[in-house]
Parts: sequence; C-alpha cells; structure tokens
Amino acid sequence: MQKHIRCFVAGVLSFLVVYGCLWLLGFLLEKSFDSAFKGNDIVMVSDTPSPNHGLIATTYINMGGGAAGWCYKEVNLRKNSEAFDAKKGQLFSTDCQTDVAVTWQGDDTAIIKYSTDGISASLTQKSLSDNKAVRVLYQTK
Repeated sequence: MQKHIRCFVAGVLSFLVVYGCLWLLGFLLEKSFDSAFKGNDIVMVSDTPSPNHGLIATTYINMGGGAAGWCYKEVNLRKNSEAFDAKKGQLFSTDCQTDVAVTWQGDDTAIIKYSTDGISASLTQKSLSDNKAVRVLYQTK
C-alpha cells in the first residue's frame, strides 16, 4: 500500500513539474512576441505655436510594428500648458513620405500644407479642432 501512495505522489509531482515548465515556456514566448509587436514610436518633428502662444500645433511621426508595420506623419493641437499626448487633439494624418508644414493665420486658424510628390497619399483631415475653437485649412504644396 505504501508503495502505491509513493508512486501516486511521484506521478502527481512529475505532472506538476512538466505542466509548470510548459506554462513558463509559454509565458516567456508570449512576452517575447508581445514586446516585439506592441507599442509604437513617436518622433517629434516640430512644434508650431500660435501667434499668441496659447496653442501649439505639433507635427510628429507615429510608427511601429516592425517590418510589416506602419508609419504616419501626424499633426495634433494642444494648449501650451498641456503636455503632448499623441492620442489627443489629432487634426491631420498622412503617410510618412509626405512633407508637412504648419503655419498660423491669426490665433484661430491653422494652415496645414502638405506635399505628396505625385505619390498617392492616405489622408485624414479635420476642419475644426476638438473644442471647435480653431479652424483648420489645408493646402497642397
């Protein structure tokens, strides 16, 4: 009887060790792939303050995903007192190859000029800021 209990306990412990090792291996693989494909890189290109310095239009590059990833040149608008946040205030988004410049016409009108050099561009444009206080005009270069 004693021998059967020892064999049973040895079998249960062997199962737990094998299961634990497989779980650990799966966890490590998941974390290695998760860090490779998660997140994005933000590269600041320029800040263009409004004439009264109350607002800032920030041009930046948003990219990630590795070899098959994405790359966008984007413009967002924020108050001068606020920290930059790529998830807020987005006005314009296009491909990375596009040349983008921001100018101001008064304190309530931003002008975004962009050039695609004959390449078809993927564009997202807003005509007003999120709080509707700033009008946005677009011009091709």
